[in-house]
Amino acid sequence: MSTRTILELVLERRGEAERVAFSNYRLTDFGLLEQLARHVIDRSASAVGNCVIMSAALIVFLREARIPAVAVTGNLTVDGVVAFRQRESLPANPNRLGSISFSTDLHCWVQIGSLIVDLSLASTSAILAPENPIRRAVESKFGPAGTVIVFDAKSPLAKRFDYEPKDVLQDDQIECFAAPFFKG
Repeated sequence: MSTRTILELVLERRGEAERVAFSNYRLTDFGLLEQLARHVIDRSASAVGNCVIMSAALIVFLREARIPAVAVTGNLTVDGVVAFRQRESLPANPNRLGSISFSTDLHCWVQIGSLIVDLSLASTSAILAPENPIRRAVESKFGPAGTVIVFDAKSPLAKRFDYEPKDVLQDDQIECFAAPFFKG
């Protein structure tokens, strides 16, 4: 089975208009991205599983700034070591669940074109034992917990940090998963 590209996923889950906007957009204001990302990180708890909440919250802010970004779930391999492997998708209509509860080993990040923005990996890896190869790779390349990880998926760094998209969140999922961030 072949892996679908991010553009195929955006088309399938968000439609042609968003695929075109997503594929044609080139971020020029990295300062704004850093400001929004820092805001989300600074207001979020460091815990495994917060990647979905943090990514959904950042999407809300990016959309307000008219930046066509998507929240992506999938697999992540770091220096050949599987960090996260998506076994199931997030619920299609999470608002119908009554609460946010899911059990999956997926990872969630934000993409703006080929730019990967990961708000939680540095914090999550800091929880691991110091000798853990994932923690060592993240800290050696990006720094300590709380770091915003941003790089182009087409860069050589993508060989060390292999983000494999499996799904793109829809609006109802973003709204539901971002809700805990915006509560109080």
